[in-house]
Amino acid sequence: MPWCRVGSWGMGSYPPGYAQSEVVLRDHDLVWISAGAPTYRIDGTDVVAAAPCLLLLRPGMRMAIRWDRLLPSRNGYIHFTPRGVLAQVPESRRWPLHTPLPEGEVATPLLRHVLWLLSSRPTGWEALCGSALAHVVGMACSGALRADSAAELEPGPLGRKVAAALAARWSHAEMLVPPDLASLAAVARLSREGFCRAFRAEVGVAPLQALRLVRLERSARLLLDGAPVAQAALRCGFLDPFHFSRSFHAAFGCTPRTYRGAFAAGRVEMHLEGSAAFVAFRCCLASNMRWHE
Repeated sequence: MPWCRVGSWGMGSYPPGYAQSEVVLRDHDLVWISAGAPTYRIDGTDVVAAAPCLLLLRPGMRMAIRWDRLLPSRNGYIHFTPRGVLAQVPESRRWPLHTPLPEGEVATPLLRHVLWLLSSRPTGWEALCGSALAHVVGMACSGALRADSAAELEPGPLGRKVAAALAARWSHAEMLVPPDLASLAAVARLSREGFCRAFRAEVGVAPLQALRLVRLERSARLLLDGAPVAQAALRCGFLDPFHFSRSFHAAFGCTPRTYRGAFAAGRVEMHLEGSAAFVAFRCCLASNMRWHE
C-alpha cells in the first residue's frame, strides 16, 4: 500500500466505567471520539477526550484508557504507518495529541469514508484513503477543521484590500514587519481615523491588533517547526523578546518556551479564536501569502 500500512481499523462502543490497561503503542493511532468523555493516560499525563475530538497517537507512547464513568463511549480508530502522501504533512512528532472538533467540522465524515474504503476497497481506494487521511492530519496540524460556507469565510472589501496589501509586502519576506497605519489607510484611501473605524467595524478588531495576532499565529507555526524562540520572534517582526513573550502569552495562554509541549498535550491550539469576520480576513491573507522559508 503506497500511502501507508494499515494494521487495524473500525468503530468501538464501551460501557460506562470500562477501563483498558496500559499498552505501549507500536504504530500510529488516529482516534476520533464520537460519544462520551474518556480519559486517556498517555505517558503519565491524563488527557480528557470529550466528544467530539480527535487524537493522534505515536509509536512508543504508553497509553491506558478509562472510559466515561457515567455515559457509554464510542470511538473510531485507524492504526497505520505513514508513507507516501502522509510524508507531505508535518512529521508525526509535531502532530497535536488532542484536537477538539468544532461545530461543522469535516474530519469525522472523511474518516467514516476512510473506514468504508478500507472495508469495500472500490477501484482506486488506496489513493483515496491516502489523500483523505493526509487531509485529516493536515487539518488537525493547522487547526483548519471547520466547514463554514464560502459566504461566511468571505471578507468584506476593506479586508480584501488590506489582506492583498499585506500579502504583497510579506510574501517571501524574511521578517513580517507590520506597516504603519498611514500606509494601510492610504491603501483604503481613507484617513487614519476613518480607516481604523471602518476596519474595526468590518473585521471586528483594530488593525494593529489584527496584524499582531496574524504574526503571533505565524510565530506559533515556526515554533512547532523547530525554530528557536528568538528566531521565531524576529522573523515575525517582534524585535523586543520581552514584548514577544508577553504578547504570545496573552494570545495562547503560555510562554513560547512551553508552547510546544502544551500543544502536543492538547492544552493549547495552533489557531486563535475570533469572530467569523476576523477568521475570514485571516483566511484571505493566508490564501495570498507565499511564506519565506
